[in-house]
Order: sequence, then structure tokens, then C-alpha cells
Amino acid sequence: MYNSAAGILRAIGDSRHPLYFLIISSLINIVLDLIFVIYFKFRIAKIASATIIGQSVSAILAYRILIRTNEIFKVSFKDIAFDKLMLKQILKIGIPSGLQNSVVSLSNVLIQSNINSFGDIAMAGNSAYARIQAFAIIPLKGFAMSITTFTSQNLGAGEYNRVRQGAKFSFIVAMVVSETVA
Repeated sequence: MYNSAAGILRAIGDSRHPLYFLIISSLINIVLDLIFVIYFKFRIAKIASATIIGQSVSAILAYRILIRTNEIFKVSFKDIAFDKLMLKQILKIGIPSGLQNSVVSLSNVLIQSNINSFGDIAMAGNSAYARIQAFAIIPLKGFAMSITTFTSQNLGAGEYNRVRQGAKFSFIVAMVVSETVA
């Protein structure tokens, strides 16, 4: 739910609110994790509820903006209906993306299980590497999210030339950033 609302907000150019809501969600999750472990002595299954509560808060905050606005992107639950054409378009984009993410996740699990077989030192080294790599990947992911929003806004406005310019620019910036941090 949060990702859906945050996607709408980012598509209209509001990337700050989704960030704020994610920060709030993370802080709630951390605080509740500590409370659940230290004071209530909860086990893993009950501690997971802290994550669910934090994520629910971020979704509620994001939808609160979408419900209260009077703009074209206003969400009205009474007007939500099933649309076969829209579903087809979403699945056309979503299924390949979901499969790609699944393959990446599965390969990460397989790699990690092989690394785990080498013992604690290999696991610690891989964990350290993963954290360093994350710092290199984060700028690229942020840029990818922004160019996705840029592209969708310009496609919607029929500005196909700007989409091509943005694609060229994003390719160059992504190469420069990845070569700089690598």
C-alpha cells in the first residue's frame, strides 16, 4: 500500500513526503523492536509486528495526502473499481519486473548459501562487502527512481523528445557514478 501511494506521490513530483513517511516508519519500527524485545521479551514472530505497524503507519500517512487533496490524483475509495484494461497494462509491466526481481533474489540466496558453507570468516567478509557495495548502489537506485518518475511524467505529457534526452542523460550519469564509486 505504501509503495503504491509513494509511487503516485513521486509521479507528481513529490519525493519528500514518501521519504519522510519512510523515515517515520523506520523510527517506529526501531523503537517498537526495542520495546518488544527489552520490555515484553517477545520472540521473532511477535517482533515482526513492529515492522507491520511501522509500514502501516507509512501507508496511512501517504494515503492521507492522496485522500485529502483536490487534485486530479485524488484517491477516493468509493470510486475504486476493477478495470480489465488497466490490469492488463499493469501486468504487462509488472510480471517481467517481478520475475527479474525474483531471479535476482533467488540468485542472492544461492550465493549466500554457498558463502555460508565456507564458515564464519567468509560470511563476515561477504557481509562487510555487501554493506560497502550498498553505499555504491544507493546513488544509482536513487537516480533510477528519479529518472523513472521523470520519464513517466514526460510520457504522460507527450514530451517524447524529453524522454529521449533524459534517457541519454541518465545513461551518462549512471556510467559516471558507477565508474566513480567502483
